[in-house]
Amino acid sequence: MIQTEMNGLTPNLAEENAEKVKRIFPEVFHDGKIDFHALRRSVGDYAEEESGRYSFTWHGKIQSLRLSQLPGSGTLLPCPQESKNWSTTQNLYLEGDNLEVLKLLQKAYHGKVKMIYIDPPYNTGNDFVYPDDYRDSLENYLALTGQTDGSGAKMSTNTEASGRFHTNWLNMMYPRLRLARNLLTDDGIIFISIDDNEIDNLKKICNEVFGEENYINLITLKTKACSGASGGGEDKRLKKNNEYIFMYAKMRSEMNLVQPVEKVRISDFIKEHKDNGVGFYYTRILEDFGTKTLVCNCDGMALYRHTNYWFTTVAEKMKTEGLTEDQVYHKYFDRIFMVTNAQTSLLQKANRLIPDDGALISYEYIPKTGRNKGIPTTKYVWNKTLVVWLSDSAVKEGKFVYKQENLGTLWGDISWGRLDLQGEVPFKNGKKPLKLIERFLNMATEKDSIVLDFFSGSATTAHAVLLKNAQDGGARKFIQVQLPEPTGKAGGAESSEFSNICEIGKERIRRAGEKLISELNQAGKSGQAENLDVGFKVLKLAGSNLKKWNPDPVQPEQNLNNLLSGFVSGRTKLDLVYEIMLKYGVPLTEPVEEKTVPGTDCVLYCAAHGALSVCLEDHIPMEAAAEMVRLNREWQPEGGMRAVFYDGGFPDDSARMNTIALLRHGGITEYITL
Repeated sequence: MIQTEMNGLTPNLAEENAEKVKRIFPEVFHDGKIDFHALRRSVGDYAEEESGRYSFTWHGKIQSLRLSQLPGSGTLLPCPQESKNWSTTQNLYLEGDNLEVLKLLQKAYHGKVKMIYIDPPYNTGNDFVYPDDYRDSLENYLALTGQTDGSGAKMSTNTEASGRFHTNWLNMMYPRLRLARNLLTDDGIIFISIDDNEIDNLKKICNEVFGEENYINLITLKTKACSGASGGGEDKRLKKNNEYIFMYAKMRSEMNLVQPVEKVRISDFIKEHKDNGVGFYYTRILEDFGTKTLVCNCDGMALYRHTNYWFTTVAEKMKTEGLTEDQVYHKYFDRIFMVTNAQTSLLQKANRLIPDDGALISYEYIPKTGRNKGIPTTKYVWNKTLVVWLSDSAVKEGKFVYKQENLGTLWGDISWGRLDLQGEVPFKNGKKPLKLIERFLNMATEKDSIVLDFFSGSATTAHAVLLKNAQDGGARKFIQVQLPEPTGKAGGAESSEFSNICEIGKERIRRAGEKLISELNQAGKSGQAENLDVGFKVLKLAGSNLKKWNPDPVQPEQNLNNLLSGFVSGRTKLDLVYEIMLKYGVPLTEPVEEKTVPGTDCVLYCAAHGALSVCLEDHIPMEAAAEMVRLNREWQPEGGMRAVFYDGGFPDDSARMNTIALLRHGGITEYITL
């Protein structure tokens, strides 16, 4: 049986990385330490001295690197009363310094996040950037937010007068990006918004953290019109009307970035296109069948037969090939076009209905525009096309279709500026458009992906995830992380009822979810509304729940007394259960059940259907171990059950040893003490 004593720290990333190197290059270790000259020779690097190498550095870089590797000693306290659908939701809203929170997520969410979007401070001199304390980021956070009796340092802006304008920003971003990369899946993608203040520095640190080979692209985003007097911070001669978005992959070779498919009403699409006499498509689309910008949903589809050919619908493909609707779109999208009943006869006459057997067919048409205008032309088309057609009633009823967006790197089609959410959130500044985040979700996620935003702000990312799930029936999960920055003029709050940005973000998620549920019910989609997860678990960053993991360096005598009293005052056993979950890699959304040991008052906390069973009683009965064994046999958790006991609860060594023997005999292979 594995027996360990839990030390309350998050993983030591430096030690783990050293062990990985040792497994690959054992010959470079001498006296337990890496010989870096030998390591360089092992990878064929014999040439340049360090002083002659290209590098990007700044004051504090080494300290910020160490900061990202130092284990964290904090925890996240569960707040069911501030949450929504606590017991069932798979979404998380985490309050606290994102550096420490990212450390706490390393074990439970390592390699599980499909997409990250962040909108960090742009370092304009007006936004918030606070200096990290290289000794203890948790204590620094608790002092800054008034949770300890420290110096009472206030959160402030990073002005050029500080003397380290760029340095402070780099020291903030570097460790956070390093930790964020660990959370991405191998095919994961990160999107980072920025403006021209730090665009050069951001690319340099991203190249270092993610690797130059994993750079995807830089998107230029048009944020406002060039004309008019509106807009701040522009040069007097040239108006600033754009921002940027960096895209990096965890591993570009594994990346599956797709062109997004936007869901729009047919009637809206028709308004955007000229009627060229054959339908509402551009002639170009009908000529070469190469742009195929539309595909309808399953409503109104039918199987159509024309002379010698069968024409297949999405529904038929789903049936014959065992594909989902989305898989059909992805597999056949570049070979799909759409017609309506009214167009059928015209298309038949023009021989424009394409068979599904791959035959070479031809058709004639007379272009209405271009240099061949009015000249009869013959087109030859190799066919491997899925034909989908939609009833005229579907057009009149406002059915939805899917329009592919063939995107470049200049995006000027997203509305910017103040977003009127009709009371959904009382926040007027700093919100990114929902459509922007939706586009990222379309490009980089699947229906069950985890999406992380650790500069959450007003929770636009969470809102976009809920909206996308409502559209396609997905089950994407969001993790939002936000520092509780005070509101006011700088925060952009319109209402004094919200003391900090976290309160605004949580309220936005609540109202957005309620609105989506209402809209689905009104549309007759009560089943989808019932399955839509609009909840979120709120957890807040704090010091450890156990006093021996939360020492006071100034009062050693008090620390000795802490070993006797155990828990931090005001904390609950459930608080400690979530801390144990975090530090043993159990996702925070896993269910926690309370099981009373038969014949006793002892309560066991069972997380993740038995993967973790915790007993925190001051007086542990022998029946507790027997109940754990019974639950282990009943649930048979994958990987076995971890049994956790508060060591101070055993009356003597004999009781402790009997408990261990009973667990071992019952098939529980890991015993942990606090």
